[in-house]
Amino acid sequence: MRGLFSDNRTGLLAVLLAAALLAGCADTGSGIHESQAYNLGMSSLAAGSYESAITYFQEAVENDGKTAEGYRGIGICRLKQGQYDQALVFFNEALDAVTYPDENADFITDVRLYQADAYLGSGQDDKALTVYTGLLDSDRADVAYLQRGKIYASQDRFGQAAQDFSKALDLNGSYEMYLQVYEVYALRNLQADGAAYLTQALERSPVSPEDYFQVGRINYELRNYDAAREALTRSMNNKVSGSAALLGKVYILSDDITGARAVYRKAIETDFDASAGYNGLAICDMMEGDLESALKNIHSGLSISEAAMREALLFNEIVIYEKQLDFETAAAKMENFLKYFPTNEVAIRENYYLASRVQEANEIANFVHIQEEMAAATNTALTEEDLARNEEEAAAAEEQEALDTTPRYLDDGTYYDGYGGYWTTDGQYLTEEQYNNYIWYGDPYFGTYDYGTGGY
Repeated sequence: MRGLFSDNRTGLLAVLLAAALLAGCADTGSGIHESQAYNLGMSSLAAGSYESAITYFQEAVENDGKTAEGYRGIGICRLKQGQYDQALVFFNEALDAVTYPDENADFITDVRLYQADAYLGSGQDDKALTVYTGLLDSDRADVAYLQRGKIYASQDRFGQAAQDFSKALDLNGSYEMYLQVYEVYALRNLQADGAAYLTQALERSPVSPEDYFQVGRINYELRNYDAAREALTRSMNNKVSGSAALLGKVYILSDDITGARAVYRKAIETDFDASAGYNGLAICDMMEGDLESALKNIHSGLSISEAAMREALLFNEIVIYEKQLDFETAAAKMENFLKYFPTNEVAIRENYYLASRVQEANEIANFVHIQEEMAAATNTALTEEDLARNEEEAAAAEEQEALDTTPRYLDDGTYYDGYGGYWTTDGQYLTEEQYNNYIWYGDPYFGTYDYGTGGY
C-alpha cells in the first residue's frame, strides 16, 4: 500500500496544512497562546524542510506549551520522510496530549487521518481501515469514505470501494474528489471505469478560476486536449497555481513544443509559477536533445526555491545527468534526493537502475585499468626482452666482426688471412665465394680432398 495514498492525498495535505497555518493556535487544552516556534515549524513543513520543522515543533512542545500541536507537526514530518513507525509514535503522543477532546474534535480527526496514512505506509491496512471506519460520523466523513474505498480497491474489493466512493461524492462533489476517485482506478489500469466518474464531474458548470483548472485536469486525463487547453489557459490567466505546468504538458502531448515553450516563458516572465516554467523549458530541451540548456533551466528553477516544484526539478536534474551518461553524479544526487523525498516510488525504482549502472561502470573501469596494467607490464617485459636480444645480437655482430679481421686456421685446415682470402693446405688461394662453394674434407696436415673437383 505504500505510496498509493501519499501521492493521491497531496491536495488534501495542502488543504490541511493551510488550515493549520491559519488556525495554528487552536486550543487543544495544552496551550492556547501564540507560538512563534510552532508557526515557524508549519512554514518549514510547508516548504519541505522537515528537519528544521521538527526542531521548531520540539521547541513549541518544550517551551511554548504547544504539546499536542507540536507532536502532530513532528508526526507529519516523519510521515513525509517515510518514517512511518516514528510518525505513529508522535501521532499517539499528540492524541494523548489533548485534555479536552470534545472541544478539539476537529484536531483529533485531523491527527487520526494522518495516523491512518502512517498505518498504510507501514503496511498495517487493517488498522487504517479501523481508523477510517471510526471517522465516518465525523465532519471529515467524505475523506474517510474516500480513503477506505481506496483500501478496498487495493484489495480488489471494488464493489465495496464503489459504495464508499459514491458516499464520498455525495458528501463532497468537488472536482478534486472526482479526480481522486479516478486516480484509484487509473492506478489499477482501469481507466475506462474511472473515466465514468470524470464524465460525471464534467456535468457540473465551472464557476471560479480554480474550477476551470480542475476542468482542465479532467479533460487532460480524458485526453480531450483542446478542451483542456481552453480551460487551463483561462485558469492560467487568472494565476491559478499548477496551470502553467499542466497547460505546457498539454501542448507537448499535442506535439506543439513551440506552444509549450511559450506557456513556460510566460510563467517565468510574469513571475507566476516561474519554477514550473523553468522545469517545463528543461523538459522541452531534453525532448530536443539540448541537455546543456536543460540543466541550466533546472538550476534556474532551483534558485527560485519554490517548494511545490522542487521535487520535480531535482528529479529532472538527475534524469539529465543520466542522459549525459554521468551515472556517478546522477547516483549521488539520487541518494540526496531520497533523503528528502523517500516515498517517491519512481525515484526508488530509478535508484536501483542507477546503482546497477554505476556498478557496471566501475566494473568496466576496473577491467580497463587491469588491462592497462597488464599491457604496461607486457610492454615492459617486451622491452626488456628486446633489449636483451639486441644486446646479444650486438655482441654476436661484434664477435663476428672480430673473427672476420683475425687471421687463423679454420677447422678444415684452411688458413684465413683476415682480409677475406683463404689458403688451402695445398697452396691454393680462394676468395670467400670460392671457398663457400667447395666442400672440404680431410686432415689439415695430410691434405684435403676437394669434392667439388674430385682432386686433392
